[in-house]
Amino acid sequence: MFDAVNAWGDRETRGMIPKVLQAEPPRDLVMLLANAVYFAGTWRDRFDPAKTSSGSFQLEGGAMATVPKMSRAGSFRSWRDDRLTAVELPYGNAAYSMLVLMPTRDPVGAFVATLDTARLAQVVQGLRDARADEPLRFPKFTLEGSLELSPDLRALGMPRAFSGAAQFPRLVANEASKLSFVQHNVKVEVDEKGTRAAAVTVVGVVAVSMPLGVDIDRPFLFLIRERLSGTVLFTGVVRDPRGR
Repeated sequence: MFDAVNAWGDRETRGMIPKVLQAEPPRDLVMLLANAVYFAGTWRDRFDPAKTSSGSFQLEGGAMATVPKMSRAGSFRSWRDDRLTAVELPYGNAAYSMLVLMPTRDPVGAFVATLDTARLAQVVQGLRDARADEPLRFPKFTLEGSLELSPDLRALGMPRAFSGAAQFPRLVANEASKLSFVQHNVKVEVDEKGTRAAAVTVVGVVAVSMPLGVDIDRPFLFLIRERLSGTVLFTGVVRDPRGR
């Protein structure tokens, strides 16, 4: 199964994500739910590779790095205020575009944490066509990563789905099941021609182990108590239930 799933992901993402599962799935796996997304978009107005050159990029913390930057004039929309610069680059027939949001004061992590639909709508509505001679420099980049999302999903309010109390009767009939893992892989490539992006998410469903149960089969102590106050009304030891 390990090789079959990875081969499927490799095929569905045109080779961008050749390894979907990082390890063999658990032996009690009863189902895999997988989803793949692949995007390939050519810039409506491509960058000329001959104009790509080294440029500076300020890292968080203030250090400067040198990166390859693409360059062209016009053929984009932009918006800016004292805290943010935004650029929109269309693909093909402009049905899709890349919207780049660059905070000019706050760290990007803090900006992302406060970005809401109202702020995003303000930016999109404020986008205006750049002048034909207005220059744009944009770094080439490749991003890729793999993340096991179970801890995040638990923190977002889904702990039951990963526990023995999970209920998925429409997924696995006549067998109690729960989520075991949620593996997410993504890769994005941006260059002079355009953008390629792929993502694969695989959810592992396992059977819920049968409860061990409790068998009182040895001498025991018992207490009859009032639960709220903890007051003990009766207590005793049973060495032989037959009363011997």
